[in-house]
Amino acid sequence: MSNIILWSWQITVDFTYQTGSRLPTLCDQIVKANLGVLHLVPRFREALVAIKEHGLQQDTAITTSSSDPKLPDALAKLRRFIHERGHKESIQIGGNPGISAVRGHLLRQGPEYTELPLSYYAGLYPSSVQEVVEKSFSEYRDALRVKQSVAAWPQTIGLETPDAKLMLIHGPGRSLADLAPDGDFTEFLNLSESVLAGSPKGRAIFAFNIPSLRPVKVRGEELTELDFAKRLVNGIKTHFKKSELGKRIRIFMSTRAIDNLRFATETLSLLQEAQIISMNEVEANMLHTAYNDGKHSDAPLAYKVRELPLTAILVCHSAYGAIMDLGCHPESIITSKKFCDDPPAFLEEVLRLSADGATYAMDATAGLGRQANEAMIRIYSENVSSDNRQREKFKATFQALTEPMPAGMLWIPSARAVQTLGAVVGLGAIFDGLLLSFLMRD
Repeated sequence: MSNIILWSWQITVDFTYQTGSRLPTLCDQIVKANLGVLHLVPRFREALVAIKEHGLQQDTAITTSSSDPKLPDALAKLRRFIHERGHKESIQIGGNPGISAVRGHLLRQGPEYTELPLSYYAGLYPSSVQEVVEKSFSEYRDALRVKQSVAAWPQTIGLETPDAKLMLIHGPGRSLADLAPDGDFTEFLNLSESVLAGSPKGRAIFAFNIPSLRPVKVRGEELTELDFAKRLVNGIKTHFKKSELGKRIRIFMSTRAIDNLRFATETLSLLQEAQIISMNEVEANMLHTAYNDGKHSDAPLAYKVRELPLTAILVCHSAYGAIMDLGCHPESIITSKKFCDDPPAFLEEVLRLSADGATYAMDATAGLGRQANEAMIRIYSENVSSDNRQREKFKATFQALTEPMPAGMLWIPSARAVQTLGAVVGLGAIFDGLLLSFLMRD
């Protein structure tokens, strides 16, 4: 049987509209229509007015954690208003774990036999996602295996131009605290165990994103979501310790936007529990600063990744490529016979296919890039010539242009995309889904 991956715990719906140069006009129309969402989310009105007058200068995200029962209906009216003005709607499953799980699931499609691991989502299953899956994505049902229903409508409405995007993010129904409101993960772990037991051989990977420092209250105790994640990890280890599954379980973590030293320090502490770790270049720099007692270093990024005190397979990715460093014995994680036969070739292929698969998803002209199976990604990757890779920008990002790569580190410069319109949302999660699937294949 295949290895199995459970991506936890957040899944949402993304509604994206390609507005192009018409975005300022659309913003003006929304403001003049005085839609209800403008009163419920005043910051959204402010952003629309600014864009109407000055255009969209950079990516802008507006998050609302309001539980006002009027807000889901107001967001639905906003989507209808945008659609009625001729802006095409693209609906995708969102939330990094949801994106990664679906990406891994679709990667397996095609042949009757595949070496790729089973890839499932496990966690919150809000009403907004259930409605969209039943209506538009019935083929995803098999990928959603451990579902804890919650009456919430998390979603993101994105307005995109070729250069930037405005995102209105509705938050309730995404929190780890929603998965275990009383602080007890037993029900979730029992459901997970029933799925893992269906694949009695190989590795069982729990995969999730580092949560934020947003405060939550559990049984009267003030915690952060990151504290809650530590409890989940401890719960996984304790729950499976006495069973055969305990010997098979490994933990994958990916970092999220780190904007302050405290968050970087707390994140670094939680990453100590993982055996496979994925981060982007900004997050890696912040983690190294936290490790370096808050002092910024001018060392090349690849050297910083090497210095992080983490006993895991470390992967750092950017728009210009990805690197992999082995901070542990990989044989304790990777089960593929192909790895045993030729370790460097196996890992180099993992990194190449993951990076190229993400670029394929990003390239708007690829069409099916976001839903590509393994064969499609391999065809795309094989046709990327050496001259069509971001070598100079890769060197600038990871090597400070002239420094050599650390001994034993693997790397791949990204392929050049024809265009990137509408593809940056969730790209890191797509990369993570590909990385873990290719790494954990039989």
